Amino acid sequence: MIVLFVLTIGLAICGWLCVFRTEALVEQQQKNYAKHGFVRAYPFSSMVLKSWYPTYLRCAGVFAWVWDAVIIYLVWIRKPR
Repeated sequence: MIVLFVLTIGLAICGWLCVFRTEALVEQQQKNYAKHGFVRAYPFSSMVLKSWYPTYLRCAGVFAWVWDAVIIYLVWIRKPR
């Protein structure tokens, strides 16, 4: 039960960061991309430079909140029998 509680808190925080602190996350990832050569070797690593990346992060944040709501509903509201 403690693990699920930590999971729901973590998803809520990640969703909040992705939705409301998008610019800071994009800036941090672009710095990592420019600074470290091995980061550029990863597949899809150049997506942090694309213009649609902030929108992608916001959608990921909303998706995290939806999964958080599903977990809360299934575990704490609709108790398993």
